[in-house]
Amino acid sequence: MGIALLLFLVGLKLDIHIIRSMGPVAVIFGLGRIGTQLSEQFSNNGCSVLGIDIDPQHIRQNQKTLIQAQFGDMGSPEFIAHLPLESTRFVIATTRELPDILVMISTLRDTGFQGQIVAFVDSDAEAAFLRDKGCHITFNAHSSAANLLFEQLNLSCFSSSGSNSDPTVIPAAGDS
Repeated sequence: MGIALLLFLVGLKLDIHIIRSMGPVAVIFGLGRIGTQLSEQFSNNGCSVLGIDIDPQHIRQNQKTLIQAQFGDMGSPEFIAHLPLESTRFVIATTRELPDILVMISTLRDTGFQGQIVAFVDSDAEAAFLRDKGCHITFNAHSSAANLLFEQLNLSCFSSSGSNSDPTVIPAAGDS
């Protein structure tokens, strides 16, 4: 349970500046749709988040919430090297700018970051490449969304006769 939630439950008021001084649990580069949703998930579960984006509009939108948002460039080693990462468990790149992700991974490694590096990718080849460079977790949002939807549809494409009108019934071996 997050410390902010725990303190809230016991009736203590916690200044947002105190939460921020503890350092974020997650640093998220890219505050578009995915980054904002992910930031809200962390925040809703009592975890402090630092969201970073190069788009001032994304920063303004996120500053209206409890999520700390600031201007910054994932492709800048100097910027990354000065982030408050002592208690950070995850640095997440939701943007798919491969050169910037490589700079982020290299800089985090060079500064001794001990947490998990996460990146969103567009292909299995890109995922393998980034894991070889030091990324701990890769996530292909398009592939994962398609897989999840297919599972939720519970489709059976195994019937060659086409006689099975119920897509939730998978014919046993030898049934045709």
